[in-house]
Amino acid sequence: MEGGVKHYLILGFWLALSVVAAAGFQQFENSLIESSQQLEKVELQLTSAAKRAQVLEKDPYAAPLKQAEAADAIARARAQLKTIRLQLRKEAFRLWTDVLTSQARLEAARANEQVMEIRMRAVQIKAKRGMASPLELSAAERAYERASLQRAQARAALEAARQALTARAETEPDEVPQIPLPKTLDLENHPDFLLAKLDVGVAERAVALASGPDTARLELEKRKAELQASQERAERLREQLKRQLKTLQAQYERQKRLVELARAAVEEAQKKLEAQRLRWDQGLASQLDLLSAKQALAQAYADEMAAKVELGRLALELWAYAEEQ
Repeated sequence: MEGGVKHYLILGFWLALSVVAAAGFQQFENSLIESSQQLEKVELQLTSAAKRAQVLEKDPYAAPLKQAEAADAIARARAQLKTIRLQLRKEAFRLWTDVLTSQARLEAARANEQVMEIRMRAVQIKAKRGMASPLELSAAERAYERASLQRAQARAALEAARQALTARAETEPDEVPQIPLPKTLDLENHPDFLLAKLDVGVAERAVALASGPDTARLELEKRKAELQASQERAERLREQLKRQLKTLQAQYERQKRLVELARAAVEEAQKKLEAQRLRWDQGLASQLDLLSAKQALAQAYADEMAAKVELGRLALELWAYAEEQ
């Protein structure tokens, strides 16, 4: 869990790690996928298409064109299944990590509010003794009020995230799930491109059907134009997905480095907090010094959490280019 226990102990998260999660992310993801009515509908379409293809394969009177159409129906259903499954995986990841990031942001907001409160109290004391101006006092009070509002907003965001998650399953997230990258990435595997190629095949068969003497010339020309348009759309999509894949791969590599830097920042903040605690115990650090160090650690942890979530999101985007889900 990459130091997660230490983070939670130091930050004092109300979600204790001693409480075992009712279900892990993998179970939650599987449950979300299995309960999808849209997925069930397309799976039925795939089963039906497969049965039809089996019948046509054994039927001596079945035209090759009908068999090709049946094969296309299977391929189209599989591409749709891949799209739906990936969408559900993204939704599961978002629901799960929204709670975690909201928790981290709330802890950071709480720590910041405590710092602003101490600063405000310090300015209030100075103002009573004539050592701070009314403008300084007003600025400190506004900073504390702003921090309080941010904490309230963070709490509301956490409640909303928890409600969205529990609406799908009774579970408690514990850590950002690591999404592995696919072994191979190829734009030819993207479901949108698979569907585009199937559309080209449909247009090609339409031209073939209209090539006989029983079809008017204008109808043939129309179908040829439709074939050309579908081919051009497929080629444009190929170039678009090619650029997108290259961009996603570069973003993923950069994000990996950002996760490493965020982790290092947490470790540095932990060391600084430990140093301030030692100074506090010896009477060499103020309450503000100690709370500021705690606030820095809470913010560093929130930043690390956000970096991990973004890395997982990018990994899921890349799964669209995988051969299998």
